[in-house]
Amino acid sequence: MLTDVKNIFYPIIVCILSLLPGACNSSADLGNATEMKSSLLSLLETDTTEISYERRELIDSIPLKTIDDAKALYREINRLTYDMHSAGKDAEAIVILRHMLDILHSKNELTATDTRQLLNMSIRLGATFLDMGMTGVGLDYYMSALDYCRDEQFADMKAMLYNNIGIVYGECEYYDKSEEYFERALEINLRKNIHHEAFLNYANLAEVYALRNETDKALEASQRSLDFIDPNKYPAQLASMRLQQGTLYSRLGQNDVAMIRFNSGLNQYKELGDVPGIVNAYLHISESHLNAGQPDSALAYAEEALALSRGHDRGDDMTATLKTLAGIQGAKGNYRKATELLNEHVALSDSLHKAERRLRLTNFDGLGSDLLTTGQEPSGKLSGWNYALVAVLVLLLAGITFLYLRQRRKCRLGEEENMKLAIQHANMLGKVNRELTTMSLEKLKQQEGVAEACESLRQVLLEINPRETAKRDHIRSLTARLSQLCTSSADDEFKLFFERVHPDFYKVLAEKHPDLTARDMRLCAFLHLGMATKEIAALTYREVRSVESARNRLRKKLGLQLTDDLTAYLRSVIS
Repeated sequence: MLTDVKNIFYPIIVCILSLLPGACNSSADLGNATEMKSSLLSLLETDTTEISYERRELIDSIPLKTIDDAKALYREINRLTYDMHSAGKDAEAIVILRHMLDILHSKNELTATDTRQLLNMSIRLGATFLDMGMTGVGLDYYMSALDYCRDEQFADMKAMLYNNIGIVYGECEYYDKSEEYFERALEINLRKNIHHEAFLNYANLAEVYALRNETDKALEASQRSLDFIDPNKYPAQLASMRLQQGTLYSRLGQNDVAMIRFNSGLNQYKELGDVPGIVNAYLHISESHLNAGQPDSALAYAEEALALSRGHDRGDDMTATLKTLAGIQGAKGNYRKATELLNEHVALSDSLHKAERRLRLTNFDGLGSDLLTTGQEPSGKLSGWNYALVAVLVLLLAGITFLYLRQRRKCRLGEEENMKLAIQHANMLGKVNRELTTMSLEKLKQQEGVAEACESLRQVLLEINPRETAKRDHIRSLTARLSQLCTSSADDEFKLFFERVHPDFYKVLAEKHPDLTARDMRLCAFLHLGMATKEIAALTYREVRSVESARNRLRKKLGLQLTDDLTAYLRSVIS
């Protein structure tokens, strides 16, 4: 439910954020908006995609003479980055959002419109990094945004951040922390009479209580959520909550009440023509009947769900339905059919486009009839001993087949569970390594900044009059202290975490091009990550032209022509 709520309402939240005007005086300073516009146009200058080209023209046409112009600019920034996110261009969207955010973070004074835009972009960045699996980075953006929500006029944004943070903790199974943040969000939304957000908070709390097996509390929160929803505006969400309530009543053994809730949700989905919702309702009802010891009724609803899924070619619905059907057939003692359904579920999970290639077991009835058929007409009646012998053989075969199918089912379930654990472990390791790579880049940027500061101090030292001994000694002392901070550890740390995500990159590249220096290799790693020239320049505190020159020198060392794609070549190194 927590993930479903996030997926359903993320676009709504984005749309609301893009339209929120913020309270500002019309005479407010437009300097921040002007700087952001200039910087954004510069970033988009080399982007020739249709999305960026259209938005660039709109952004360029905004005059920035009034505060309404600033709001219009911020709306266009939000729409541009949301369109990029929808098109799968998350990296480009992140670059723009972080660049704009850095501009606002660097200012001592922000107007209300600037602050609201800062919060907007922080929420967007947090959600994007969470979608990419970088939980720590996403949560950091949410937490840092809370520091800008001290004013009461930003209470709605604060509640939104609390709710999002609660979802993150809930997905990580920190249910106590999740409950704490949902309640904080709820307190604000109730105080401000923001009804739909209060509905979301109650719905999320209900899910947390249900996951902790606090069914009574979950039911109370679920019922409270319905007091804050507009059924005409959000009918599908109302139907979803009805199904949730049905499941909770079923847990309490109140099956009659549960069926009323289930049927209410089902009828709502039917009125909307919502096929996934109808299938979901059928499966809820089926599982309720199964838990109540009514497998025949459970089977009828599950088969309805399967027929609807097949008729609308909905692979995701079919996988859920097949799994439910397998459980029902197992409860009925039809192990052969249960195994067959489970095999189909596994095959469909592997590839939704190859459902007809599911594994099938040999039909026991056909196997039995083959044993009883000799291919010739019988010469006479079988004796009693013959009947007994055939019966024993059939029973023995049935027993062996039953044991075989049960063992195969256990093996299949074991393999499936092991595969899930392996995938979860690999995904978790990948997420951690990606987050560590990002953090090592930040550390590398800090080190480059320290080195740049040291160099600047040395230049200042050369320009100071030799007679100003005290001033020169002070600068030497500062330079020495900064130099102690500037070690090679950041480079080594970046290399370590980079190679966890991209194994053997440095090794293979060094074997192919042994004349590359350490800085050349680091530049290759930056380019392999898809970093643009401006990003590399910002990270290393160098001029854009200097980075471009370094790229050209690298291209020559790699033996590439001007028309060759440098980034594509580097990515092919370990492909």
